[in-house]
Amino acid sequence: MRRLDWIDWLAMLALIVGGLNWGSIALFDVNFISANLAHHVAWLPRLIYALCGASGVIMLFEVWRLRKKV
Repeated sequence: MRRLDWIDWLAMLALIVGGLNWGSIALFDVNFISANLAHHVAWLPRLIYALCGASGVIMLFEVWRLRKKV
């Protein structure tokens, strides 16, 4: 099994942040990313959402690649 690269760790972190944010939306109807960042820079929440989506694709390929080795 190979060690995770920095991009894998970054993708995992973005997925955790995105998952916690979606959980807070579902449970408490609070969007922490938009609530905290939209007041400062309008495009920043959209960038974070795009990074979370890209991280999901990266992890999907990572899991697919690891399953092929087993």
